[in-house]
Amino acid sequence: MKNSNNAQNTTNVGNEVLADVSNWVAVTDRLPIETKHRMSADVLTIAGSKMSVKCYDYELGRWTGSPHITVKYWMELPKPPCC
Repeated sequence: MKNSNNAQNTTNVGNEVLADVSNWVAVTDRLPIETKHRMSADVLTIAGSKMSVKCYDYELGRWTGSPHITVKYWMELPKPPCC
């Protein structure tokens, strides 16, 4: 749900409010880009109250790690500060 009362657009997620500028992507909107070996690059994910780095396995149709997790949001990792 969008909140148009604030100068900055926000999205209400349960009791949390995520700013639209945060670059979080809902899994229902799209998955990370498939790279080599039918996997995505590593991305930051939110599953429940847990945040972790995972990749999406396109062959198995699920996120790496426990098959019982339900990732709701993901975002690309930032570039490292140096080499």
